[in-house]
Amino acid sequence: MKKILTITALLLAAAAVAGIFCSCKKSKNKLIGTWKSERERITITFESNGKGTWNDYEFTYKAKGKKLEMTVKQGGRTVTQTLNYSIKGSELTLTKDGEDDELVLTKETTEIKASKNGIVGKRSGSVGVVH
Repeated sequence: MKKILTITALLLAAAAVAGIFCSCKKSKNKLIGTWKSERERITITFESNGKGTWNDYEFTYKAKGKKLEMTVKQGGRTVTQTLNYSIKGSELTLTKDGEDDELVLTKETTEIKASKNGIVGKRSGSVGVVH
C-alpha cells in the first residue's frame, strides 16, 4: 500500500510540474533563452522584454525578419550593430553583412522528469543534448 501511495504521489507531482510548464505561454520569438559557444567562450541570453546579456554586457535588441539589431550602452557611448541570424534546431548562427565569419551558438535546454527519488531536473550545456 505504501508503494502505491508513493507511486501515486510521484505521478501527481510529475503531472503538476508538466502542467505548469505546458501552461506557460510559449513565445513566438525563438531567440528567447540562453545560447552558448564553449569554443568562443560566449554566452548570450535574450529575454522576452527586448533585453539581454552578452557575457557581462547588457544590451537591448530588436529582431525583424532575419536581422537582429543589438544596442549596448557603455561608458557614455551607445553602439548599435545589426547582424544576420538564423535558427536551425538548437543552433543560432550570427553573421555580419560582407564578412565570412560566423558565430554558432547552441541553446541551453532544461529537462524535468520524475524518478523513484522524486522530481529531477537536469540541464544540458552548450552541446544541446539532454542527458
